[in-house]
Amino acid sequence: MSVIMFLCVVFLGVILWQSFHAWSVAQNQIGDGRTLDSYRFDLTNLSVDKEVLTPARLPRDGMPAILSAEAPLDSNQIEKLNAKKFSIYATSSDQIVGVVINGQARAYPLRYLRWHEIINDTLADTPIVVTFSNLTNSAAVFDRRVGEETLSFAFSGIVLNHNLVMYDKREIPEEIRKDKTKSTGESLWSQLKRECIAGPLAGKKLKVLPAFFGSWGDWVKMHPDTSAMTPDPNQKKRYKRSPLTHQFYEEGKPIPHFPYTKPPSEGDNVLELFQPIIAWGTKDGWKWATSPLNEKTKIPSDAPRIRSFWFAWYAINGDAGRVK
Repeated sequence: MSVIMFLCVVFLGVILWQSFHAWSVAQNQIGDGRTLDSYRFDLTNLSVDKEVLTPARLPRDGMPAILSAEAPLDSNQIEKLNAKKFSIYATSSDQIVGVVINGQARAYPLRYLRWHEIINDTLADTPIVVTFSNLTNSAAVFDRRVGEETLSFAFSGIVLNHNLVMYDKREIPEEIRKDKTKSTGESLWSQLKRECIAGPLAGKKLKVLPAFFGSWGDWVKMHPDTSAMTPDPNQKKRYKRSPLTHQFYEEGKPIPHFPYTKPPSEGDNVLELFQPIIAWGTKDGWKWATSPLNEKTKIPSDAPRIRSFWFAWYAINGDAGRVK
């Protein structure tokens, strides 16, 4: 066999293997990106308006949630990485989500979090999930314990009012996975609603934890001994760009692509759709204010908090609780 013929055979084999792999992945995917039924969640007890619950053009797990975080990087490891020209972990201006539990601090830079949207982790023996919705710029950290169960969350491929919907990932028996007429038995959870909206755990609440939303530089000044999430080495190339493509922007500004409950267009509380807001929990319910906060707005350091675009917060929580 000549060298050219041998190379042709090898090339054809690679093409066939890649085609088979792509076909195999497609066969195992749940959710076609277009129809809710294809995601196989039981919506019979859905607690929200089905008109604003919609596929987000990706299948289940279309964004690879981190289900079990690797051992975090310590401050020395981060410092060494930042000293290398081509492997910088985070710059001082990089935005992060920071969490402190029982004196232990950990950071989750958005440059990595954007490509997962959901990171299941454990900090100070507390199971947490750090969440970020690219479409609504929403960040929140939750305790993963619901009743007696500790859940692991993943990307459902569905959005509610444009915002992230997670599902509690469980083992699916092969006979149920193959039977595409059956629900797979997991529940759906809304990030901004902070509760289960459909499935066996419908109505259960998630505990929101205090969190920091700001720059890596500011975080390190407050917590010089902070640890930080370990990026997934399989996503190394992806981390260098944004998951949002030009189709989600118009004239350089983001635009809604999926159904959502429209906010008021007139009145004292009208804001730009993509005005950032910070919301925080109090004993009397949730309050919110535009970001950055004014000098009069004081949020207790131990208050649970969430950040988001205004239109998404309004669509799910209404306009009550604004602090000016």
